[in-house]
Amino acid sequence: MTLPAHVGLWLLALFGVLGASCVALGFWRLIREGIALKKRLEAYADLPLRIDIALAQRRIALAERRIETVPALVARADGAYRQIDLARRRVLGTGASVLRVLARPLRRREHG
Repeated sequence: MTLPAHVGLWLLALFGVLGASCVALGFWRLIREGIALKKRLEAYADLPLRIDIALAQRRIALAERRIETVPALVARADGAYRQIDLARRRVLGTGASVLRVLARPLRRREHG
């Protein structure tokens, strides 16, 4: 059995065309899947997760602003503590003065 002279070339051309068509089909399916993936990802943009993330970012920003006010609050608290301590000293001093004034007539009665 003998084959025609150009059968090898015909088979090579046939396999070349089949290979090129498989590559083209693969690219077409890859592009189609890529487009479907892009559509799914765009659909995820409307999910509540994005809203939750945005809300969390706003809360974090608010917390950062509040944290920035902590040194001022500490300074105010320190000033208030100093004022309370000063007032306590004044009350103790006033009480001691009142006791001294009240104790003088008592001492005079004891010595007199």
